[in-house]
Amino acid sequence: MLLSKTGSPEIIAHILSNCDTFTDVLALTLTCKHVHMIWVENSSTIIHHIAKTTIRCFEDALMAARATEIVIAAYRRGEQPPDPFPIVELGTEFKKPDLVELKAVCNLQHLVRCFEYMFLNPPHGSISADIPNRNDKEGWEVWKDTFYRAAYRSMLVGAVIYKAFNEPFYLAEKEGRTEFVEHCVGPSNQNWEDWLSSITESDIDYLRKFAVYNFDAEDESTIGKWSWNEYKKVFGPLADWLVEDGKIKGVQDKLGQDEPEEVDEVNPEPDEPLQPPYDSAELGVFRDIMLLIATYEHFPNKLTKEYRHDNWKSTESEPLVRKSPRKASVILFGRFCIEEILMPEVVGDVGCLLATQSLAPESAPGSVDILSVIHALQSKSTRPNLHDGRPGPPPIFQFLVYVLRIHFHLKFVPGLFDWWSDSDYAYQVTSGSIFWVTEFTPFVEYSPPVLSYSG
Repeated sequence: MLLSKTGSPEIIAHILSNCDTFTDVLALTLTCKHVHMIWVENSSTIIHHIAKTTIRCFEDALMAARATEIVIAAYRRGEQPPDPFPIVELGTEFKKPDLVELKAVCNLQHLVRCFEYMFLNPPHGSISADIPNRNDKEGWEVWKDTFYRAAYRSMLVGAVIYKAFNEPFYLAEKEGRTEFVEHCVGPSNQNWEDWLSSITESDIDYLRKFAVYNFDAEDESTIGKWSWNEYKKVFGPLADWLVEDGKIKGVQDKLGQDEPEEVDEVNPEPDEPLQPPYDSAELGVFRDIMLLIATYEHFPNKLTKEYRHDNWKSTESEPLVRKSPRKASVILFGRFCIEEILMPEVVGDVGCLLATQSLAPESAPGSVDILSVIHALQSKSTRPNLHDGRPGPPPIFQFLVYVLRIHFHLKFVPGLFDWWSDSDYAYQVTSGSIFWVTEFTPFVEYSPPVLSYSG
């Protein structure tokens, strides 16, 4: 009789909160109006209680969903996202989730499951990454937690710094710079060479007014100092939050507390300088930095713009979506655009690629391909393109460069991004081993990089 009309609301709410699944909650709320009303009045608390035990990395997923919705809502109003971005308002400590947010989280979770399936089932041959042994259940739980959290962190960071990379195109439209917007958007059927030739010196000069597009300047030069001051405004609040959160999780996960490997001090490995011992808190932040890079290497290449709502079929060699799709709206780190990704209802039906389309019309500023614009800047730039004689960090990683320098006085190891098949970067990041062996710390003490031109 606990669920009858005379049942205590507090007890019924407690029973609903302790259901194993949301399906059980639905079944109970349909028993009578009294229970349904208690569900309505306590839905956020009940959702939070169940979701945090049934949805992997729920807090991270919810923060990503909320950050994405803030950007989308601003876009639909014809505005830029708020500045500063309300990072502290994204978690459950500020507000418990509602039904709309639960649906958004479930869609993001489904997308990550698709990414997971695609990662573990590559189309050509076996997986090259280090992963847990088949029967290592505990290991797989750790791997999944790392993979899912990295995916949600990519969506969160992508949303928070979306404004920095899209501001030139938003302001250009407001200022009536129609040619600039047209040049940067370009028609969808235009090839790279023709599109690149349409980018003018005037376009480049305008882009350089924004710090995230004013890269490859000497750190101690006037332009370099200006850029770093602007980075503090653009990246500072998110960097502070990322460092604090990473340190907490690093300590919780006891990173770096395994038995240290013995080092041959008499005959050390050549060209392998010993790294300083990082504590668990520092390793937590470094893990997040490298996992963000890994998501950039692994998620965008699983998306294609070639298929629309009316064209879900594909060739037999690259099956795409075989049934009516689900949708998830995201802003991925490194892409920095609002896009809607289509997914099969059954994860196992996913093929080699997932269809994606920009929320903005093709000719609108919101549909600019950020990475292509950056590549165009690099191609047309007269600035040095080598750091300490090697390719520097990709400009798309400026946020991570900022975190390392400002919070740890570190920088990426010179040559880290000078990719070759047997490099540490290829083994750890490009292969995806970083999702399992996360303590990869390719950093050295910061010093202003010496810039030069490639031969």
